Amino acid sequence: MPDKLKIISAISIVFLLFVASHSYARVWYVKQDGTGDAPTIQAAIDSAAANDTVLVAPGTYTQRLIYVDKMYLTVVSENGAEETILHTSEVMIMGIGGARHVTLKGFCLENGSEGLSISVSPVDILIEDNIFRNLTGEAISIEFMSNAVIRGNLIYSNGSGISLHEFSSADIIQNTISHNTPGEGIWTDGTSGLCYNPIRNNIISYNAIGVSGFCAEDFECNDIFGNGSNVGPPPFGTNGNIAVDPQFCGVEPQVSGNYFLQSDSPCAPGKYPDEYPRVLIGRLPVGCQDTAVERTTWGAIKAIYR
Repeated sequence: MPDKLKIISAISIVFLLFVASHSYARVWYVKQDGTGDAPTIQAAIDSAAANDTVLVAPGTYTQRLIYVDKMYLTVVSENGAEETILHTSEVMIMGIGGARHVTLKGFCLENGSEGLSISVSPVDILIEDNIFRNLTGEAISIEFMSNAVIRGNLIYSNGSGISLHEFSSADIIQNTISHNTPGEGIWTDGTSGLCYNPIRNNIISYNAIGVSGFCAEDFECNDIFGNGSNVGPPPFGTNGNIAVDPQFCGVEPQVSGNYFLQSDSPCAPGKYPDEYPRVLIGRLPVGCQDTAVERTTWGAIKAIYR
């Protein structure tokens, strides 16, 4: 066979192998009533192969989820966190161990002791657009791993928010982390020995302890306000970091979950120093006029006018 034909043949084989390897990626559709492609979310995760997606329909799912040694797996809700609830009274709602290149997107984890635990996962875990609420312990706990990205999550009314243990690092970007007590909003034990935890465009507010254990240079364009204390060098006034009331729409957002921003909030795009990108701080945008009427108490209403 002429050399040119050999080259064309080799290219064709590589292309066919590439197409074949990707053509078998499957979407596992899970429904609350068990009539989907798998009867439960856990069954779909167990059955999934590399590059598969577990797509979860709206509903409340009362089950504990564990996935270990999975690669290139996406677990995503169909309609977002407000409509897809993982609700359990067990110690942990979800655990990820030994996995690589996995994504968790669009769920509300609530009412367990611990929300999401990630361990011994060497690379690329994306936690995005989720809600963590009413957990008595840590909302997100990470140990023995790097390259986690925690982005666009609402983390409120838990024992604590995000905790990095045992040589772990993470990019913490554009989350709203509020009213977590008695613990921290974000915390690291500092065992990595490196100041490399990019913490950008987050609202960290009204926690018992706002931030603990990080380096000041990790922080850029965050609003850190109203916390009981902060442990470590405060980054206020540098790198676009501020300590100003974020002006949530909710009267009691820790109850209603209404962490949308008022129109004049300092966390709205363009409201903080000009030398930094004019993007949103926190998970939720300006939107008081678009939110539903929320429940509150007479005492909270009277407090507004004192």
